[in-house]
Amino acid sequence: EVALEKRGMCYPATAAISAIDREAGLIVITPPVGFCAETPRAEEMLVVDLLDGRVAEGKRRPSADTAVHLHLYNLFPELGAIVQLQSENVLTWAQAGRALPVYGAVHASAFGGEVPCTRMPAETEAKDNGEIFLRAVEEALRDKNREEIPAVLVCGWGAFVWGPTPEKAAENARALEVSAGAAWKMLALEPEAKPVPRCFAEKFAARKPRGRRK
Repeated sequence: EVALEKRGMCYPATAAISAIDREAGLIVITPPVGFCAETPRAEEMLVVDLLDGRVAEGKRRPSADTAVHLHLYNLFPELGAIVQLQSENVLTWAQAGRALPVYGAVHASAFGGEVPCTRMPAETEAKDNGEIFLRAVEEALRDKNREEIPAVLVCGWGAFVWGPTPEKAAENARALEVSAGAAWKMLALEPEAKPVPRCFAEKFAARKPRGRRK
């Protein structure tokens, strides 16, 4: 269970949190957003089969967005945990449909590059509400280093943030929210502000140790 509230990220601002046990072929994911006002207890979590999405443990049905978590885990083997984020500052950038450039050291330390934003998906791409983002997310991440830039903004919706462990995914989620908030406030203060030079971003990215899967 990830205590995001310790990092200033309170459930249900995060719509879903998941972690994977690849040896067992299972993921653990929180119940649908709105189930409770507080971080779910261990007994409220769902255990879902990685291959077919079948609920292996738990009394409730998984949220529609579980399909996106499963798709990302199957597509990218380096992912160990995913935070599905719909916090205020992240929503500001996602609803604008804008990628988040590197404007400072906090962003560079966590991500080391621009956080991409997906295109707005077409209705014809979706079988249900959860799957509407799949193709757009996959396209946005196709040429990205997902360990260096462990996040993607989803146009009009929010973000997916990940890491090798639940703790690292939560840390990255907090860094994305802080970076997004600082960026839009900075642009309100100085609309002509430019992203930091690449050498600056790379220097700060190199200073922060990357989390490793336990």
